[in-house]
Amino acid sequence: MGLFSFFSRKKKRSQIDGLNGETSHGSAAKVIERQWHHNLEHLTVVTHPLGDTRGTDLDHTLIMSSLVAMSQEISLLAHEEQSLQSLFRALSLALTAKAAAEDISLESVDVLSLSGQESVGYSARALLNGRRFTILLGDRAAVGRASTPFAAEISAHLALEIADTPREDLRHPADESSARTLVLAIDGISYAAVTTSSQLR
Repeated sequence: MGLFSFFSRKKKRSQIDGLNGETSHGSAAKVIERQWHHNLEHLTVVTHPLGDTRGTDLDHTLIMSSLVAMSQEISLLAHEEQSLQSLFRALSLALTAKAAAEDISLESVDVLSLSGQESVGYSARALLNGRRFTILLGDRAAVGRASTPFAAEISAHLALEIADTPREDLRHPADESSARTLVLAIDGISYAAVTTSSQLR
């Protein structure tokens, strides 16, 4: 038997071990762990949800800034890993990128006394340029109970929801693919709705 024949048989044996999930040393091949990937699917912002009612309009920049600030603070409160595999972390980055693409200069909103539950939503007091206001970000049912009726644009957004089932843990949906829609209200008036999709792959 020649030297070439010996190495040829050894190579074939190594290939068979690989197909069986083993290396040439007999150890199990490393399994690639799947990760969650989150995307911003749809965003609706309404600056005049109550029409011409005086004192109820808000600047688009303030609404976007509030969404980003709440997403960032919720991520920290929920002890998410600060990576794209974390839902609220990914949402804050996606919203920031969208604002930049639309040439919106986000303002620094100070989120104070944030509290809430992932299955329902979050509330907080916020401060911007000396003005204090209350922010709610959560399921439409929870926000709807604490706000004025939704504007037509937000209602239309909610009608497009892919999934409308509250989950106990938004960071780890039970399905391998899911979607979530949250509504933002400021001082009892809803100004925005945002839908995210999550996929394990």
